[in-house]
Amino acid sequence: MAKQRRATKDGTPTSTKGEFETDFISFDDDPMDIMNPPTQTAHGPERVFYPWWNSDNDHDVSRLAIIKSANKECSDFVKYLQPLPHEIEMRNRVVQKITSSIQKQYPGASVHAFGSFATGLYLPNGDIDLVVQCKSISSYNLHDLANWLKKDGITNGPPQVISRATVPVIKFTDKLTRIKVDIIVNSMSGVSAASYLNKELKRHPGMAELTLIVKHLLALRNLNEVYTGGMGGYGLSCMVLSFLQMHPKVSNNSIDPCTNLAVLLMDFFKLYGYSMAVGRVSLDVANKRYKPCFARDRQGRSVYSIIDPLDRSNDLGTKSYSAGVIQGVFRKAYNSMNGVMHDLLAHRIAKPAYFDVKATILNHVGVIPTSMSDHRSHLLQVHAQHH
Repeated sequence: MAKQRRATKDGTPTSTKGEFETDFISFDDDPMDIMNPPTQTAHGPERVFYPWWNSDNDHDVSRLAIIKSANKECSDFVKYLQPLPHEIEMRNRVVQKITSSIQKQYPGASVHAFGSFATGLYLPNGDIDLVVQCKSISSYNLHDLANWLKKDGITNGPPQVISRATVPVIKFTDKLTRIKVDIIVNSMSGVSAASYLNKELKRHPGMAELTLIVKHLLALRNLNEVYTGGMGGYGLSCMVLSFLQMHPKVSNNSIDPCTNLAVLLMDFFKLYGYSMAVGRVSLDVANKRYKPCFARDRQGRSVYSIIDPLDRSNDLGTKSYSAGVIQGVFRKAYNSMNGVMHDLLAHRIAKPAYFDVKATILNHVGVIPTSMSDHRSHLLQVHAQHH
């Protein structure tokens, strides 16, 4: 391929080119780098690869064929990220095991799932969020619950108790499955949020698929946790929901989101990476509109403003102080997809029957770290041993 042109220091493209508008900024400046260890991920340096990739055996080099190929890549990628039946079963077993353990020590306690596990929007190596309703447990004696779980053989090592967080939490890894678990107490807002999202997921085709892809992109860069400045699952889901609500071709039903994932994914990255004035526009999903705002964190940094549809006094983006970094990730993802598609069209290159990272439209977004693959292999092995 021809040498790609650079973007300016603020991430904006140097020029527009043909049908796909912008130049290409590849992953770590050289797409081939991601095929060689080490690559920096949220888990440190590790090898990454593309197990979801499949050849489409289409030698058409037209613009429509390239878009079709991009949509196929997105569908294949989502299919890989979605949980397999044995993975769902193992996660359910973890919840049942933890519930039984807690109720054994705290009779009358109830345990409820929320977050991505409750909505199905979890990544293969994602955690399980649980809330314990019990009068005898509070944020002041979380260590007692954490110690019990360790004593009962649930946790792999000592649990971490974060008591000074806005919502105090116990964090640990399940001993058998190595699935990460977060437990909070006596706060049902997350359960209500999951219920709300489940209703919206049924109303908005493509919402689940887009959320999974963007969630993976942020998780790979350790930008998916609010307590570290990233964007949490609820806030991200609302960003995708708002995007679909406001997208003219989706809102008037002129396109099927599920068969146009790549186009919508690029539009999402362009909106939140380039077009939206972060900190000056608020997403109001409850009323399907944008509102002017002035959103800053405590250090005065601009943040995405996302009005909680269940509590209008709560802004889901305020604590995501890495909004500028997230915006940069979205810009780079947009430029990467757009640049590969432009080069395929400009040089009339058909998608090869063999894997070529330079001809892979999701070469930036769709990398899979070996830690994720290893985790899935471990779950399969555990399932086989305990089935």
